[in-house]
Amino acid sequence: MIKIDDLVHTYKTYRKFGGLKGTMKDFFRRKYETNIALNHIQLQIEKGEIVGLLGPNGAGKTTLMKIISGIVEPSEGKVVVNGFNPYRKEKQFLRQIGMVLGQKSQLLWDLPPSDTFILLKNIYRIEDEVYKKRVSTLCSLLNISDLYHVPVRKLSLGERMKFELVASLLHEPSLLLLDEPTIGLDIHSQRAIHVFLQEVNERSNTTIILTSHYAKDIEALCQRLVILQQGIITYDGDLHFLFTETEKILLTIQTANDKSKEVLRDKGFQCKFEHTFVKEIKENELQEVIKELIEESVHFDHISTGAVPLEDKLFDLFQKGE
Repeated sequence: MIKIDDLVHTYKTYRKFGGLKGTMKDFFRRKYETNIALNHIQLQIEKGEIVGLLGPNGAGKTTLMKIISGIVEPSEGKVVVNGFNPYRKEKQFLRQIGMVLGQKSQLLWDLPPSDTFILLKNIYRIEDEVYKKRVSTLCSLLNISDLYHVPVRKLSLGERMKFELVASLLHEPSLLLLDEPTIGLDIHSQRAIHVFLQEVNERSNTTIILTSHYAKDIEALCQRLVILQQGIITYDGDLHFLFTETEKILLTIQTANDKSKEVLRDKGFQCKFEHTFVKEIKENELQEVIKELIEESVHFDHISTGAVPLEDKLFDLFQKGE
């Protein structure tokens, strides 16, 4: 489906000096800087995969998505999507992709989604019966059929995002690119979109590439994870395998004893609440840690262990890559 070979993308910026003197200086001699957004990327994605694309801000995630969709032309390297060069924007290629940008909308603000859908129907030349069936099926899956004729400006953020997904899938693309599709949504809307995307992938074998700062999106949908840091792919593989070699657990201790709190702080525990302290430890170190705390006369009101949240694991991983 997607083959990227030695992809490089650079862009130019310049520094703007303040004041009239600075403006005049910029006018006659502007100082440009070349920045590397993507640095010799190698990536291959098969049809039907759901791939999570993660990385800190400025890592190059959105740039890579824009290159795959043909919005941006790469500076160097080769990008092939289903046999096409994306930047040429051939009609056959454009019919095969759908894209949702969490902070940009393709819905017309003062009109109901139905009007936007009719416009897309004509753009993609979808037959009447096929169009009606697709709209009905997609809206039913997201439980938004009764909002079909409500103006977009009167819809909630979650409802608008659901219609954005429907709009991107009306022409049944083989590739769906999602950039922060659940940004700002409540838990109920997030879960509804997760289920919907899984259903679309299973029904049509749609390839999905997803970027998100919500780790729950990645956990719910993706088996494969690609991590970008400073324009370089630092990991490409199974989501869960990434953490198996250094698997940690979260040890939580509750105590109201002031002396015990001091000991816990000295041992590297973080105070989450007034009487609750947590620390990430390796699973095979649990017994030794508890033994040390008992020897230090730590009083336990409650003690428990649990999985380290994916957000914390990724944060540690990004910190190491900086």
